[in-house]
Amino acid sequence: MDRPLVSQTLTDDPLRAYAVAVHSIIISSANGFDGSLMNNFQSLYQWEDYFNHPSGSLLGALSAMQNIGSLAAYPFAPYLSDGIGRRATIFVGAIFTLIGVAIQSAAYNIGMFIGGRHVAVVSVELISLTKRSANAAPMLVTEISYPTYRAPLTSAYNSLWYSGNVIASWTTYGTAYIPNQWSWRIPSIIQGIPSIIQFFLIFLAPESPRWLITKGREAEGLRILAYYHADGDEQDPLVQFEFEEIRAAIAIDREVNKDVGWLTLFKTPGNRRRIIIAVAIGWFSQWSGNGLVSYYLNKVFDTIGITSTTTQLLITGILAIWNLVISIGASFLCDRAGRRPLFLWATGGSLVFFILQTICSAQYAVHEQPAAAHAVIAFIFLYYLFYDLAYTPLIVTYTVEIMPNSLRAKGLTVYSVGVSLALIFNQYVNPVALQRLAWKYYIFYCCWIAFEFVFLYFMLVETKNRTLEETAALFDHKDLAKEVAQAIEGPSDEGDNKESVSEKASETAIEESHTVLRPCSFNIEVFALPVGTMALPPTYEEIRYIADRAVSIFNENGYDCCLFGSTACALYGGTRCPNDVDLIVLAPHANNEYLKQLLVDEDDQFYLVPSRSRRATYEVLWYSLPSTRRGTQRGCKVDILIPGNLNIPDIPSEQIKRKNYLPVMPLLPLLLMKLQGWTDHRDSNREDFQEKQHVDVEDIDELLSITCSTRTRISSNSLSWLPGEFVQDGQDRIREYVEEFPQSALQWQTLGFEAY
Repeated sequence: MDRPLVSQTLTDDPLRAYAVAVHSIIISSANGFDGSLMNNFQSLYQWEDYFNHPSGSLLGALSAMQNIGSLAAYPFAPYLSDGIGRRATIFVGAIFTLIGVAIQSAAYNIGMFIGGRHVAVVSVELISLTKRSANAAPMLVTEISYPTYRAPLTSAYNSLWYSGNVIASWTTYGTAYIPNQWSWRIPSIIQGIPSIIQFFLIFLAPESPRWLITKGREAEGLRILAYYHADGDEQDPLVQFEFEEIRAAIAIDREVNKDVGWLTLFKTPGNRRRIIIAVAIGWFSQWSGNGLVSYYLNKVFDTIGITSTTTQLLITGILAIWNLVISIGASFLCDRAGRRPLFLWATGGSLVFFILQTICSAQYAVHEQPAAAHAVIAFIFLYYLFYDLAYTPLIVTYTVEIMPNSLRAKGLTVYSVGVSLALIFNQYVNPVALQRLAWKYYIFYCCWIAFEFVFLYFMLVETKNRTLEETAALFDHKDLAKEVAQAIEGPSDEGDNKESVSEKASETAIEESHTVLRPCSFNIEVFALPVGTMALPPTYEEIRYIADRAVSIFNENGYDCCLFGSTACALYGGTRCPNDVDLIVLAPHANNEYLKQLLVDEDDQFYLVPSRSRRATYEVLWYSLPSTRRGTQRGCKVDILIPGNLNIPDIPSEQIKRKNYLPVMPLLPLLLMKLQGWTDHRDSNREDFQEKQHVDVEDIDELLSITCSTRTRISSNSLSWLPGEFVQDGQDRIREYVEEFPQSALQWQTLGFEAY
């Protein structure tokens, strides 16, 4: 499936989407405020005195009421989100949140307080999905976000739960000094401020384009996509691609999931796997020991001898800031590191530090050593360092990604029910268990977190760098993505005059390479395909995907590697879109043919064809791309080289750079290799090779400017690994280059070379 190139730089379009995301993120902050309020109230003697020191099962019921209220909202949430739309659901939720906050803040007995929290939680759950539950707001953020920023924004949405936690913690810390009931009523009133802001800002927000297209309001959906992704240009290739992909995916969803209902979630193997994973990660997010800290931190403090109200609130406030910083940072790692590695690191690290926390709690209980108590606090912070890598930012992102459009709202609701059931059990049982078992209760969580790690290792699927529709297709059928592509390009009998979206996207990119969505132009090359056929070249997105796939396979087999040639130039900022993938594999004991075969064995989209040279003893590696509507084959050539081929130096692994999450050859050696290509093409006897020297010059000029901007010099210690012969050959070629292009002399001298 051809996808137009998506810019990696901010323009007005994604900034508009950011504004919408900020609007929805206010809800996440409100949910965090609400979710941490009870934890803070339990450290206030004024609140405890006013409600006669609730404890045990009553305290558990008070905290669990938040999630009992969530359960009451879930049956209605998907019907509201899918029925009246994401935006209208947020509006309704904001009104009822304010009603609940008013009742809670005015409470004069425990029943009224519980009732107010129940109303507030029901309304919040209609619109939000954060550490606990879900609906309209996270879907709106995901479905309106610019493609490049979708995953970080959705992850940041969930992470900003902690912004509400920070506000609640420090507000309560400040009001703790008020010696009457206003010490808890003021934080309760402040809980309503985000909903007031939301009440007015919702009128400025758009509706989800996917929801509009689902309802047959395609013109409105297209207009919103264009406004937020292409500055209002409805004919923009990216917008047209997204629009047609959404339409095609919705049509396929309806065919696969006819009469969509709750049972549809369990009808197919793909849907069952989605639900198992979604419920599991939601459950794990509350059963990883964090429930003890999130809702009963003061009870944990009591077990290690920290009983001062001021000290408890101070540690709680600092921990909230710590969690906010870590989780926001992790939000922007999801596309770099991938979802699956982050979940595994989060679970493994949490297990290690929860075990250490358990050991130190036991030491304090048995020996009453102050150092052990201090170590517990330190391990709580280190535990959250890992927990926040995935369980705060990614549970929403991942759940939204794996659900197809027709099941997204219902799937999120089932996920939320699982989370709330886990929380109700936790919040009711935890205070009783802590009271009776103290530190011994931690042992159960140590065993459970170990089980979580094993489950995630075998069940999670990587979803990074895919559209929502492509991600959903992973669970249903391996060819579903091709079906979407065929639906996008239309039936073949519609006439030869009708261009496919992909063809139009590529051709527009050729003609309009100056636009912000396409920082590189296409250099069309005829591939080694059947006689009489002309193929569209691979898009930049396809080049990156193929490169990422090859790199992943080599890394999994223990080989470091890096890109060079035109792909590396493009990743460094060059404007010419590459036609193929050039990859250097650091495999001293393997040959090129073995490495090519390795890719073919690991992924059947790679394939080998005989060289056109009769004397050649090697085969040429290609990657298969979806055919065009007219049946024209498409492919991308992949060149695999090892150090020594083409005078490529042996690159130390630590010197490999990363650009847009892909490994690339260091910039200055890449420039010298490009210079070698220029001399080879210039001096060749073949006319087709001689023609390539002009493209080489364009690449060299761009790379030369980029390299100079980094202030790199050939004499720097970071390049001391380069062989002297390689550097000297480069110096000789530079003199030849300057003879033909004297205006480049100063730039070469800036890099530490002699120009004459």
